[in-house]
Amino acid sequence: MRRQVVSVTLMLCGAIMLVLGMVVVPAPAPVVAGPALQPSPRPPLEPTAPPEGGLPAPTPIPYGRVTGTIIDLRTGAPAPGKLVVIGDSTVISDANGNYDRWVVSGFYNLNLRLRDGEGQVAQPPQQIAVGNGDTVVVHLFFTSADPAPSQPTAAPEPTPTVAPPALPTPTPGDVTAVAPVSLPVTAATGARVPGSLLLAGALLLGLGALLQVRPRRRAARRQEADQRLLRRMLATPPRDTSEE
Repeated sequence: MRRQVVSVTLMLCGAIMLVLGMVVVPAPAPVVAGPALQPSPRPPLEPTAPPEGGLPAPTPIPYGRVTGTIIDLRTGAPAPGKLVVIGDSTVISDANGNYDRWVVSGFYNLNLRLRDGEGQVAQPPQQIAVGNGDTVVVHLFFTSADPAPSQPTAAPEPTPTVAPPALPTPTPGDVTAVAPVSLPVTAATGARVPGSLLLAGALLLGLGALLQVRPRRRAARRQEADQRLLRRMLATPPRDTSEE
């Protein structure tokens, strides 16, 4: 009886500690959602002239996309900031060497235009056909100019070493700043309390459950031993004793 009271008390204390540990744990801070990614913009639709005696019926103009990468043949790397001429429009390659442009469906002359000192184009102007909703991929190549050889710089002259001036002897009234040996602990220690409460509560619950199960196992074992002994006694026939 006493063991059952102790086990119930331990389990009750463990449950209380678990509840306290779960209440003390700080709630996660809400995360502000970032802006949603927007698709690439498409050109606006231009309505056609209104028919006679009716409302204007907008008709979409067929558009296509021209894209590609500008590659330097000397280094084998994409080249940013290069001018690409598509018909009458000009586009500049981005930081990864890619260019992208929406144009009206039709035939265009595609050409890579280099500035002075940027190198030499490795291919002639190309004529491309852009259909409605098509994506035409054309990679452009050029050979950049060789970098100018760097002139050797003269070794710096060694500077004479000057002995540091002697520091004055501090007097008892002077205050000398001394670097600390170890930094102070500024982290909050309250974060460890919920973990210790949860651990102690789980241990008390386990100990109480163990005390509840252990007497039952012993009683079951004793009952099995008594049943075995009873079956053995019943199976053994009594001995016949004859008296003279």
